[in-house]
Amino acid sequence: NKEGQIKGIQQALNALKKKSYTKTLKELKILKNNTNFLDYYHFLSGQAHQGLMRHYILLKQYTNALNSAKQSVQHFSSVSAANAYTVLDKQSQALQGESALAIAEIFFKLKKRKQAKQNYESGFQRLTEVNLLSTVTRKNILNYAVLCEKERTSVCSSWESKLSLFLSKTEDARLLERINAF
Repeated sequence: NKEGQIKGIQQALNALKKKSYTKTLKELKILKNNTNFLDYYHFLSGQAHQGLMRHYILLKQYTNALNSAKQSVQHFSSVSAANAYTVLDKQSQALQGESALAIAEIFFKLKKRKQAKQNYESGFQRLTEVNLLSTVTRKNILNYAVLCEKERTSVCSSWESKLSLFLSKTEDARLLERINAF
């Protein structure tokens, strides 16, 4: 019933605020098959999986972190499919971009260069689509530059020139310019 589903959303939100991600996912099961709340189901599930991902990263459990990150991306990408006119679309796109960047960082730590580079580019593209490329961290920009230094492509050059605008004229920016010029 609709009242129970609204209560489920509230309980899921409360669990999410308390960083009780497994409980959030459990509370959301009531919404999984309801087309009226499917966008909220995916949005909140994506946030819960993103929280689990961060938790696993802190514990250096990268396999679990990758699984949670991939599930968060899947949920966030399902938000607009569940409701094309949802108010959650832009925010889910931004969170999907954040998850892609987190996946890239994990692959970077695991020295899986190709997967890291692909996920960085996917995250940058997602954030560009919602005008949030400026939120990319200095660490992500520099990690991407390191990946591009080994294998120069036109895609690397394009992203590096866009991202260099967000680094102040520091040693980091000069390093990125030298790599880009090379």
